[in-house]
Amino acid sequence: MIVHIVLFVDSTIQMLLGASRYDFSVDMWAIGCILFELLANVPLFPGGTDIEQIARITAALGPFEWPGSASLPDAGKIIIDAPEEPSLPNTLAHFPAEAADLITKLLVLNPTKRLTAQQALKHPFLTSLPLPSLTIRLKDNE
Repeated sequence: MIVHIVLFVDSTIQMLLGASRYDFSVDMWAIGCILFELLANVPLFPGGTDIEQIARITAALGPFEWPGSASLPDAGKIIIDAPEEPSLPNTLAHFPAEAADLITKLLVLNPTKRLTAQQALKHPFLTSLPLPSLTIRLKDNE
């Protein structure tokens, strides 16, 4: 038995629209949401219901239109007006450029266009100096 646990605030648009296929793109979306929250100290899409969540995603990223999106079970049941300009670029304006770019590439509406884990690990945000370190340097007590 496989159990899927997804935090509501990290739910992808395709899952909210009834997709039954869970693949790496769902996890990469969640990583984008978590990275945003780690840097901003607030969730990016704090909706309380599926509809609120979809509305927040649409406001941030634009309309949910990509090849195959119309075939999702709930896509035709939900009509949400998208803004003329998605709000995510403005929201990320105060982030370090590499972090904003990585988050933007993880939070792509079209699941086939999201970064893979391998691509994300090669992103400049994770490969530029200073590199993350597992070593903790303590002051000498002498």
